[in-house]
Amino acid sequence: MGTEASSRLVSVTITSICLIFTLSQLGSEFKYQSVAQKLPDEEARALKRVVEKLALNYRISSKGCNKSGKYDIKCECSFQNHTICRVTKITLRASSLTGFIPEELGNLTHLRELDLSNNQLTGPIPASLGNLSSLYKLNLQENQLTGPIPASLGNMKFRVSFAKDHTSHRSMVVSFELDLSDNQLDGFIPATLMNVAVSSVASDPDAYRLFKLKQYDRANVDPQFYLDLSSNQLTGPIPESLGNLTFISFIELYNNFLNGSIPASLGALTYLHVLSMENNRISGSLPQTLGNLTILNYL
Repeated sequence: MGTEASSRLVSVTITSICLIFTLSQLGSEFKYQSVAQKLPDEEARALKRVVEKLALNYRISSKGCNKSGKYDIKCECSFQNHTICRVTKITLRASSLTGFIPEELGNLTHLRELDLSNNQLTGPIPASLGNLSSLYKLNLQENQLTGPIPASLGNMKFRVSFAKDHTSHRSMVVSFELDLSDNQLDGFIPATLMNVAVSSVASDPDAYRLFKLKQYDRANVDPQFYLDLSSNQLTGPIPESLGNLTFISFIELYNNFLNGSIPASLGALTYLHVLSMENNRISGSLPQTLGNLTILNYL
């Protein structure tokens, strides 16, 4: 066989192999994409009840959910090998919502962010929100909510992830937000709120692993950890256990009826930037331990 014929045969063989490989890949992709991605029935039912109770003009789809007009209801469809969707975020800020907060929200157990702020919601905060063990952001600010803060909110988690700045410097971001400000909540601040732990689900896997192994530089931690209970009708002392929230950066407790002294345990909160407690019934002097808070810029 001549050299030219041999070259032609090799070329045809390579082309055939490439074609077979390409068709195989396309077939795999088609098979993968043909698998239905849908919400589990119980989650679809819970979401339907939430939509009905809040009178949202929102169409429920068995294949998932996305932003629809001013409503931001987000699903992730990466569960069980990309065959199952879960509701992970609901943002209904300033949507003219009225009535009670639906307790069925507690059945959306993969929810990570819930923002119902700046509405006219009334009644109590459902204890069922404590079922949301991946929740790291809860914003109910500026409503007309009444009753005590549910102790079950201590089941919330914080999230850890990595971020890079313009110099490619990598920091570990600790994210958590509980904002119940500007309501009519009463009763004591539950000590259980200080039980917040890290989330294995919502966190970046590498960041979570290093965090659990304590293999991170504290100087490279970027805490975005907020607790705002201001402008309510809360009574009783400031919990000593507040000093357990190691990564907290903002504490807003002003405009309440809190009494007693400022806990010395707050001196352990070395990431604290803001500590706002004015317009309460707090007595006594400032603890000397607050001198440990070298980055505190508002007291």
